[in-house]
Amino acid sequence: MAMSVSEQVLDAMLGASAVHREAAEAHFQGIPVPDRASSLLSLLLLQVQGQVQVQVEGRRSEARGLLAAVLLRRDISTLGGGMNMNMPTKSSSDSTTHASTSLLQSMAEPLVSLFHAASTSAACQRQVGHCIAELCLSLSLVGTLESDQVMSAVLTSIGPGCAVADIACLGLLSNLSERAPTTLWKNGTYNGLSSILKQAISSTSNSNNKGDGVRRVEAILNAVCRIAIASDLTAKHESQKHLNGNGSNNNKEFILNAIQSQIGEGAPKQIDSSSAAAQLGSVCLVPLLKQLVVSLQTSAIGSVDDQVYFKCMQHLSHCATQCPSLLAGTIETLYALVQTCMMLVREGATMFGGETHYVRLSCLQVLASICEVTDVKRKLLSVPIPSCENNIGNILLLGENVTDIANQNGVIRMCAEFIVQGVDEDVESWASEPVSLQDDAGSWEDDDVAVYAESLLESFLRNLGGGAHSFPTVLPLVESLLSTNTTTCTAGDGNWQKQRAALSILEQCLTAAPVAFVSYATVAVEAALQLAGAGSNVRVQYQAIQLIGSMCHADNATSESDDMDPSTDSPGMHIRERFSPRLLEAISQLVQSPCSKVSSHACLAIVSYCRGGDGKEDCGITVKSTLLVPYLQNVLQALVVGPLSIDLLAPSGTADTGSVTTQSRAIAAVACLANASGSEFAPFYDNIMPGLLRCATFGLNNITPNGVTLVSHSNLPVYELSLLRGSAIVSATIVGQAISDVDDGHYLPDAEKIMQLALGVLQDATRDATYSASIVPLNQLLGACARIARSMGSKFAPFVPAVLPHLINRATEKVDVSVTDGDESTYGSSQMGGVEQDDEEGTESITVALPGMGLKKLILSTSQIEEKVQASRAMYELAHALGISFGPFAEESIRAFLPLLSFKYSADVRSTSALALATMFDSACEYAVEEPGSAHGKLPQQVIGLLVQGITQQFPVEDEDDAETLFGLADSLSDILYAAFCHRHANDGRGVANVTVNDARAAVSLLIQVMGACLGRRQTLINMISSSDGTYLDEDEKAECETGLENESKLLTPLVDSIGYMLKLLGPEFNPVFDQLVAPAFGKLLIGTSDTRARFAAMCLFDDCVEHCGSAAATKYSSKLVEPILHGIDDTKNGQDMDLKQASIYGIAQVARYGPPTTFRLVVAQIIHFLKPVSNEVNTTAKDDMDNACMVENAVSALVSLALFEHAPFAKMKGVDTSSILTTFLNSLPLREDETEAQICHKGLCDLIDSGMVNVPANAPQLLKIIGDILMFVTDGEEIATPDTCHRLMYILRKMQNEVDSGIMQQGFSSLVPEAQNAIQMAMEQSASQSNLVTP
Repeated sequence: MAMSVSEQVLDAMLGASAVHREAAEAHFQGIPVPDRASSLLSLLLLQVQGQVQVQVEGRRSEARGLLAAVLLRRDISTLGGGMNMNMPTKSSSDSTTHASTSLLQSMAEPLVSLFHAASTSAACQRQVGHCIAELCLSLSLVGTLESDQVMSAVLTSIGPGCAVADIACLGLLSNLSERAPTTLWKNGTYNGLSSILKQAISSTSNSNNKGDGVRRVEAILNAVCRIAIASDLTAKHESQKHLNGNGSNNNKEFILNAIQSQIGEGAPKQIDSSSAAAQLGSVCLVPLLKQLVVSLQTSAIGSVDDQVYFKCMQHLSHCATQCPSLLAGTIETLYALVQTCMMLVREGATMFGGETHYVRLSCLQVLASICEVTDVKRKLLSVPIPSCENNIGNILLLGENVTDIANQNGVIRMCAEFIVQGVDEDVESWASEPVSLQDDAGSWEDDDVAVYAESLLESFLRNLGGGAHSFPTVLPLVESLLSTNTTTCTAGDGNWQKQRAALSILEQCLTAAPVAFVSYATVAVEAALQLAGAGSNVRVQYQAIQLIGSMCHADNATSESDDMDPSTDSPGMHIRERFSPRLLEAISQLVQSPCSKVSSHACLAIVSYCRGGDGKEDCGITVKSTLLVPYLQNVLQALVVGPLSIDLLAPSGTADTGSVTTQSRAIAAVACLANASGSEFAPFYDNIMPGLLRCATFGLNNITPNGVTLVSHSNLPVYELSLLRGSAIVSATIVGQAISDVDDGHYLPDAEKIMQLALGVLQDATRDATYSASIVPLNQLLGACARIARSMGSKFAPFVPAVLPHLINRATEKVDVSVTDGDESTYGSSQMGGVEQDDEEGTESITVALPGMGLKKLILSTSQIEEKVQASRAMYELAHALGISFGPFAEESIRAFLPLLSFKYSADVRSTSALALATMFDSACEYAVEEPGSAHGKLPQQVIGLLVQGITQQFPVEDEDDAETLFGLADSLSDILYAAFCHRHANDGRGVANVTVNDARAAVSLLIQVMGACLGRRQTLINMISSSDGTYLDEDEKAECETGLENESKLLTPLVDSIGYMLKLLGPEFNPVFDQLVAPAFGKLLIGTSDTRARFAAMCLFDDCVEHCGSAAATKYSSKLVEPILHGIDDTKNGQDMDLKQASIYGIAQVARYGPPTTFRLVVAQIIHFLKPVSNEVNTTAKDDMDNACMVENAVSALVSLALFEHAPFAKMKGVDTSSILTTFLNSLPLREDETEAQICHKGLCDLIDSGMVNVPANAPQLLKIIGDILMFVTDGEEIATPDTCHRLMYILRKMQNEVDSGIMQQGFSSLVPEAQNAIQMAMEQSASQSNLVTP
């Protein structure tokens, strides 16, 4: 073959022979791209012009032309962008760039001629249009001025065709808008493009061919939507260039922006009514929508091309998420859109041929998408339509010209009808289908219409004014559906569909507006319990379980310490408190259902009951024992009699995938019951654990530390069986962990049995990962090992060498990321649904149109990502459980997990690895204290800088709306710095690790940026809640904002702590950082903000500076704290923020000790006035009964530092009642809440006694109790007194023996708790060895 692209090469590439095809493709790839592109264009010209056509060739000739056009498009991309498969790169030299540009420019005219040639087929014309669009983009990416000339020429050539609504020309205009938006707008201009579009719309209104007319309307609508999106992208691009001061073309930046815009970040929040898109909506979209309506209304029934209408709705839905200003730039445009879509839903049932649901649902999708936009959402119920007195929100809810809810025909009723009619009527097939682990309420594919409608309904309920406005519309429909008599609900009638729909609609109400739903919770629970009964259809029972589980998921999470009475007006549903016996009885009955789907789903409801709450699958709060333990035996019995009794070795055919899945879920339910019951599960341990161990070893032989033999069961699925074993192992470790607090010895033998199995599987995994995965999934096994470690503690250390390599392999394994050619079908799916998931392959993918690359499908291995998350969690558990014993393994582990801090494909990986690294670092610090001379003892100092840099540098690139990830990173950083601060060498008190000043400066700079953004988001939320920005919030939105405030406050704490620990680590060396970065950012927040959390953060940082940064810093900043402290301790000025008040009180103590003595001279009386009511609580209330014992203790410490202790600045000031302060001080001791303050105050007590200010004989019983309690708590490990202070207390005790009546001493000693008596005796015995004194 010659080194060119010939007809023979193309024919071979199209041929059936694989050998010839591969040879042709190899030849094709060997041709230089410029030569290849030129010859493809020449062939295409000849092909289309018919110079080589032979009549008999027919289809082959057409296929050859299409292939040539497709290949040419790819080569144009390569020439223009100089790109490879993964990322654009600049051309290797200016000469190469010039040659490519010249070649591309020379192609423009021939391609345009080909596009307009009469002999060009429609299919080939489409592909040539793609080539032209790619060429325009490629030239713009290269950055040549000629790109403008080519775009202008192309627009000129297709303008006349577009003006008469030629579908091919409009298609090319759409492609140009999508592929080269900035160049299009630069050369097309708003006036030019809108003029062409208006002419096109006018031409279609005069068309006599209704079928052809609506297809042309669709083509115009596509062009309008694409041009509007292009206008927004161009405006953003120009704005960004202006902000950056950069007018250059940057290929990489352009592509990344294109990907970002296509993947999207949810619905835009704002509508720009002055934008080009909004103007296009008024002048083009409104008449187009009218034409769609007219076309439908004037067509014969069944003659309408439903595919064309479906495409129109797809265009509008895409525009709603990418450029909502087109659809809602004016209220008139939005009204036209709503009218059109609702009419198509109503009329479509009779007008469209064949199945109509997908077209009608797509109309509802358009409305749901536009209602998601924040600005639109705000207008729906507040802005009236100029032509009538109604608003769009009411029209959507009730329908046009409807005021009576009973006659409603709005989107709520439309969705409800789809939910009723859109389920599969074949109950028997549904019930007999084996349940799989991926099954959920929407997994039956024949229910897809109902499931889609349910998601749309939830969106409408949430966005059309929330529950306050939408529930009065939807609940009468529910009531009507529930009125069906359950005794008539057979599989063959439609009654069960109505009941199922009613329960489903209630669930959507709960999801959309959980706060508003509280008022209806009782009705919902009663409906679910009634329809869960034995007389209901299995599909209704399933939906009843689904609603119960969802309500547990949304219910308030309450712990054992919560004393909330659900009978009061306390917020929330509290369905467990109110209905626990009936809920668990109903679930227990359905667990034993002969229908595996119902039984399996009931097991999941148990999981939700035990773990769910606060809108989370696992809220992290164990359900109150009183709401579970009384019913535990019955629930366990139901599981044992039901799914756990399934015999997997029964004759072939009776046990299947569904049996294994149901049993796996039942085992998971047992685990959740044990976890929630804790030690109360102990009575059931002996009955449950043997069965779990049998399941864990089902189908296994020869279990040794060197390997495991797998026995085949041909009738049972290998994958599901491995998951069953994994579930049993996980459940066994959770059950064991639950009882280990009360009976550790009972579980340890079983834990060792599990570890013997684990060692064998891990050994198999080293040899053959596929084989070991068929035994037990490694994720589950490693997680179980970590859980056993938590129970065994340091005894687990011998197993670490077997477990650790697998965790490290997971951490360091490279994730599979691939880029392949996409196609129009996957591109369309990505545009509508975003990321596509493939559960079987364990991947996620998205297809995007990349400038200069065409359609590309990005595929990411989500299974590997999940493995990294699980490995990080297991490593966290392992290091936490082993503590100092993990020290020798810390270096290898830290260096393996450190790169995951910047893992770009998953925020979960970044946050979980950060938490694991913090725990590993803490273990390394513990080890360094004990083994300072070892190689591992130097590790903390070696890695602390890497850890601090790794975490802080990640903050700016994280999504600011991802509160969970931000908090995970911040909390980990705080823990790392805390570990460095707390762990010190015993010989010299020197820390085992410290940051450098430069590292601290860089970290603080980034942290201040994050804190500034956090406080900014808080202020926005505060303004929204108070409606100071004019925003109306429904009760659920207000609750969301309040949750957002809590999340931001939660994030703020570790950020402040991180700076505080660096300050404490460096001491006076931190002063330049504080002066240059911290003080300017937070000094203005000490008073000058309404956000008390901002004031609290600032107060904490300035308190720490005064306390730890030396006398110069204390002198400089103490005076700046006076006024903020006065505001902070005054309940009329602190916003009732008790944290701010406590930090202000703490600041008083620090300024009194370290600041200039005259700092509080003018306000000391005022300060004491505020401190006394707080501190005096110790005189009347036991500390265990106080709401804030720490603040009370801080107030006592502040008082004595001001006016009682040695060197107290106002100890001798007239008018200060030191006698009452001393009484309060003694009544407060010992202090325990803040160990540093406790140490200072307990030393101060010794000073007061030595100075004679405390009358020892008069206060002997109280002093004996104080000293006994201090020694008792110190013996228990609380560092509330230094060794020197303890020695002084011993001296005071000896002195009391000599000076106080022995009877008083004996009486006082006998009144102490036994632990305090023992602590005194131990201390006195140690002291007695050095003297001849007799202990009491």
